[in-house]
Amino acid sequence: GAWRCGKGSRVADMSVIRFGVEGWRARVDAGFDRANVARLAEALGRTWASRFSGSTVLVGFDTRRDSERMALLAGQIMAACELSIVVSDRPCPLPALAWSAAHDSSCVGAVMVTASGKSHKHGGILVRQSDGGPVNESFAEAVERRVAGHPTSARGQIERADFVSGYVDALV
Repeated sequence: GAWRCGKGSRVADMSVIRFGVEGWRARVDAGFDRANVARLAEALGRTWASRFSGSTVLVGFDTRRDSERMALLAGQIMAACELSIVVSDRPCPLPALAWSAAHDSSCVGAVMVTASGKSHKHGGILVRQSDGGPVNESFAEAVERRVAGHPTSARGQIERADFVSGYVDALV
């Protein structure tokens, strides 16, 4: 049968994920790992699906080590939450991802795997709403409340697409 996005459970032994309007960042040797990315991706997927089941979420990534792998993981987990997930087919800058989200009428938000201005020793997940701008406090709080104690094993199907070319073409 098909895997479904789980309800999760809170336990004290997993690291606490503090998710805010600017997303979540952690050192790669102290929290930014597959388990925590999976926990946050499920919380994001469940939050969007509770409001917009079946809608599209775009996922981008930067050139940091493992960013693409983490983007694919996050995408597959959110897809299990009954969302349509499209992951960039190449590294892309956050403005290209935000522009792509704002120019896709079926898109409810976007996830960027990056630590932005932090050093290469960090990883992170930034989130944008459908207009490409940062999410609001109530969305961030809803996501943080849904972070499960253990990573889900649920995975769904994703698509890949180019978010960079349309953005670059629009600049001229």
